[in-house]
Amino acid sequence: MNVSAILATRFQEVEDYRSLEYLNYIARCCYSMLNTSVCMKEYYLLVNSQREFSMKKLSLNKYLANVTIALKLFFMKTDFQLEFKDNCEQPIITNFDEDMLSLAIFQIIANSCNFSPRGSTIRLVLSQHNDSAVITISDEGSGIDSNLIHRVFEPFFSIHASPVPEEDMGMGLGLPIAKKIIESHNGKIILNSELHKGTTIMLTLPIIDDNDSQVVLSSDTTKYMTDKFSNIYLIFANICKINLY
Repeated sequence: MNVSAILATRFQEVEDYRSLEYLNYIARCCYSMLNTSVCMKEYYLLVNSQREFSMKKLSLNKYLANVTIALKLFFMKTDFQLEFKDNCEQPIITNFDEDMLSLAIFQIIANSCNFSPRGSTIRLVLSQHNDSAVITISDEGSGIDSNLIHRVFEPFFSIHASPVPEEDMGMGLGLPIAKKIIESHNGKIILNSELHKGTTIMLTLPIIDDNDSQVVLSSDTTKYMTDKFSNIYLIFANICKINLY
């Protein structure tokens, strides 16, 4: 990846766009390999309770709105539509690790993209049910056979019924990672799906008292865009055909 960046500088100087196109493909392949390594590491740490969490009291409303903005910038060159709806009348304060919750949400959305047709819409909805915040992520994808739903959180399990292109293949760790992260936040993850009609995943997180002066009402998600090795680049580089050069 470092070598491709050096070559890109030279190709940009001489306006060799065909070579830059090849370098962008190489960069996306690098991201795919890095994402594989990161997924393996994260799952290992989560399963063995070795992942450290940096918990903060944050406004879940503002956090999800910012994350959606960052994702929409990535999705600009794709046919996918991403929508966020906040059904809460007041700020929902929860205690969570921004990076890890983002990783869980990104993995779920990436999974939706991999099983949904181009041009479809992925929806994020924030609501409140009793003492829990509920994040609902739904798609218009191929759905999951009822006989396989009980296996979707098994590591390395894939629901692909037929061979798929190598670039569309996953490791089967996205949903297991998301499940471990949500459970580590004392939350729950629930999946509902209907074949050929789409899938809905609900994440629940406990709401906490917001009278503490240390509550941070806003979170800085610009780091996802400025850090070229953040989870958003690793997970969505190939899906969104990101060009670095």
